[in-house]
Amino acid sequence: MKYWDIFAYGTLRRGYHNHHYVAGCPFLGPAETVEAYALYVAGDIPYLVAGEPRCRIVGEVYRVDAARLPAIDALEEHPRIYCRREVPVVMPGGERLAAWVYFARRPFGAVPWGGDFASWRPSRS
Repeated sequence: MKYWDIFAYGTLRRGYHNHHYVAGCPFLGPAETVEAYALYVAGDIPYLVAGEPRCRIVGEVYRVDAARLPAIDALEEHPRIYCRREVPVVMPGGERLAAWVYFARRPFGAVPWGGDFASWRPSRS
């Protein structure tokens, strides 16, 4: 069976509203990108920009089968808004693997954030 390892850095992670897209898929563990990227937040939606190396990004890796990938691609509006690209990530024990990450095609109306969306809190002004 064909599968893809997906690096979830935002709302696909456990505890977030889009986690149901990967719930039930094998959870390979927490991970961090090997390379640095820019993490932005627009409203409450995070996105990565590949051309701005700010910091390594924290997330989770899920093994997704061919039945689920089209739904995740549709959620991420791949390839129109986000572009799915394979990048190296490192697991806590030091193991590296190639995982698919969704990058925004361009920055849009957002503020740069650190490397972990889980630490983001919207301003309460």
